[in-house]
Amino acid sequence: MLGIKLLVAFGLVNLLAVVVAIVQPIDISNQLYGWPEAAVLLVLQAVVSLAMIYAAVQKIQRAEIAIKALPAALVAYVLWACMVWRWLGQ
Repeated sequence: MLGIKLLVAFGLVNLLAVVVAIVQPIDISNQLYGWPEAAVLLVLQAVVSLAMIYAAVQKIQRAEIAIKALPAALVAYVLWACMVWRWLGQ
């Protein structure tokens, strides 16, 4: 149960990071991670964060959808991280 609550917290922290990046772009490896520069990545980060929070809450409530939604959200985070890594390499 603690692991699931950590996933909710991780999703909320990621949503906070999206808001911060929109308000004040973040400098990562001499590239600005903000709205005009990485809009698609920010939108995907927000969607994946919301999916993670939803899946974790469903797991806490022992809903049947959590069986497939939680692993899918974790894979989505990995894919988003790969996209950011590729973007940083440009």
